[in-house]
Parts: sequence; structure tokens; C-alpha cells
Amino acid sequence: MGYYKGVYLKVKSPKIKEKIINIPNFVTVIRCLLAPIFILSMIKGQLFITLLLFFVAAATDSLDGLLARHLKSQTEFGKFIDPAADKLLMTTAYVVLTIPHPSLTFTIPLWLTLLVIGRDILIVSGCWALQAFNKRLIINPIPIGKICTFSQVFTIFLMILLNLLKADTLIFDISASITTILTIISGYKYVKSGMIQLEKFA
Repeated sequence: MGYYKGVYLKVKSPKIKEKIINIPNFVTVIRCLLAPIFILSMIKGQLFITLLLFFVAAATDSLDGLLARHLKSQTEFGKFIDPAADKLLMTTAYVVLTIPHPSLTFTIPLWLTLLVIGRDILIVSGCWALQAFNKRLIINPIPIGKICTFSQVFTIFLMILLNLLKADTLIFDISASITTILTIISGYKYVKSGMIQLEKFA
């Protein structure tokens, strides 16, 4: 607000343009680019490279967040691209490793892949629904959600490793069962949190 010749003028302050291209966002984009390479290596049956690619991609998930906080370079673009990259990697991995391949002695059960993807779709759809009602959306990561994500990532890593070593599937079956339980519980918790928010703004 400014004052000129007896008249108050409303002056819009210039918007500060955030720097989209920074180190944390660059690391996140690399994770996105690793997804198609992951698919290609799996199609070729190169399990060691597939395992290495997934390990690097999963590692960048923690790295970009640490860099953003350390460098104080959080951006709105980063808040969007980071979870998008996570979902892209997880969906790609679960779908590709569910499809039978000559190099795989066993695959991820279809029901587990559908459960993991279905949970993400449910959460994202809920967020969109709240925004459609013009509700102020607050998304706070819950502890079991983080544990579930770790379990999902570990299950994929373990599946590729056991296939590479031609090992027994017992450990994988246990990991898959734990991931199933955590996926269901965390999905329920997020839906419950969304419903509570909806009731508050109703």
C-alpha cells in the first residue's frame, strides 16, 4: 500500500521467483530418470544392474531431503516432484517385478502390487477430493507411513537380491507379509486423518 497525491495506492509486491534448479531437486530428477533405465535393465535380465539402480534410486530419496534441509533450499517444485518421484519409482518397480521373466525364479505377487498401488491411489484421490472442496489440506507424514515405505522398498530390494542369488523365498514371504500389514494399516491411518480434517472444516 502506497500514498501518492492524497490517494492510497495498492501496490502488489513482486513475487520472489524460487530457484527450481538446485542440488536437491536435481537429485530428485535423477531418481525419476532412473525409472526407465530400471525397466530396461530388468527387461534385459540384468539383475545385478537392476539391483544397483534400485539401491541408488532409493538412496536418493533420503539424500535429496537431507540436502534440502542442510542447504535450506526447499522449493514448492521440490515438494511436488519428490513424492511424485517416489511414487514413480515404487510403482515402476512393483509392476515390472510382478511380470514373469526368464531371469526371475519368483515374482512379486500380483495382489501385493495391487495393494501397494491401490493405497497410493486412495491417498492421492483423497487429497484431490479435499482440495476440490476448497479445504485447507495438511499432510503430515505419520511414523507408520515412513515404516511402511521402508518395508515396501526393502521388499523390492530383497526380491531382486534373492532372485540374483537363486535363494529360497522364505525371507521374501515374511517381508511381503509384513509389508502387506503395514500397507493396510498406514492406508487406513491416512484415510482416517483425511476424514478428521474434512469434519473439522465441514
